Amino acid sequence: MIQRKIHPIFATYCFFLMLILNSSCHFVHEEYGENYPTFINTELTFRFNFDFDGATLSPELLGGIHAGYTIRYVVELYDAATKERKERMVLTPYELSSGEKQYTIRDIKLSPIRYYVLAWVDIVPASTDTDYYYHTQNGLESVRLTNLSAYKGSTVARDAFSGRADMDFTVYDGQFDAHTEVTIDLERPLGMYVIFVNDCQAYFAAHSAQGENVPVGVCVRYISGSDLSSPYFRDGYNVNQRVVNHLEERLVLYEDQLVIRPGDEELMLAFDYILVTRDRTPLPLAIDLSDASGNVITTHLLSVPLEQNRQTVIKDAFFTQKEGGGIIIHDQFDDTPIIIELP
Repeated sequence: MIQRKIHPIFATYCFFLMLILNSSCHFVHEEYGENYPTFINTELTFRFNFDFDGATLSPELLGGIHAGYTIRYVVELYDAATKERKERMVLTPYELSSGEKQYTIRDIKLSPIRYYVLAWVDIVPASTDTDYYYHTQNGLESVRLTNLSAYKGSTVARDAFSGRADMDFTVYDGQFDAHTEVTIDLERPLGMYVIFVNDCQAYFAAHSAQGENVPVGVCVRYISGSDLSSPYFRDGYNVNQRVVNHLEERLVLYEDQLVIRPGDEELMLAFDYILVTRDRTPLPLAIDLSDASGNVITTHLLSVPLEQNRQTVIKDAFFTQKEGGGIIIHDQFDDTPIIIELP
């Protein structure tokens, strides 16, 4: 048998090559600087906050998000000059229940050019990093909502955050082993509404048999004003331009079940997160309330004012009003959450 000896230098080379290939750094691409090859060791930190502007309703009140969900970071790096995407990273570093609100991607090797970075943070089931409520595979300039035919509202898991930043690394050209840290504060591209019914006992007294619980069906339909024949829904967002960039011409709705118990005075009917631009945006919707047999009790048409990272809270006697309700929505915005108490 012929035995071949491995040269010590070659063995050492293989060892270090394996270390490099198994390291955790993100090597995006190589472009030479003016003087000699330069790579900037970059740390990107993304921060967000679940609080809304002004006072907020807690996630616990809204049903909360429990263990079993994961925060997902989708990060895209672009060459600012050519608009070419250089890298896309999808990371799920921790479960939502850990309470973390920031994440740092370390050891990204970048070239001495100008970049811009786009980031999208959303919530997906644990043990997966695939699109769930938001589709991002076509890039963060074209985020779309998923599965509109089976839309699910009244879930905190529909929350999301986004942001962008410009990075000029030309100042590092010619430097050896340069290092920089970039922090990107993410904002919620969504407005949120929360709707309460505050005449529960009046309805309970009229429909409860011997004090038993009274079920009520709730259906929220997204409409286009009073024209119910041509509904549309905001289902696309451009992270780079921070604008809603797609309207789906279809009826989108979701259904839920409400149970009125003895002593209930006020209950939450529905809530949802809606993609909006930075300007105040009206959201037309219809709420159908039905009895245990499925018969519609009353229908209310609302125009809900929304703004990014704000909660619009509406409270009304929805059960005992006539259909339509003569509802007037006030559209003032100030430094507090919008609390609309309707007569």
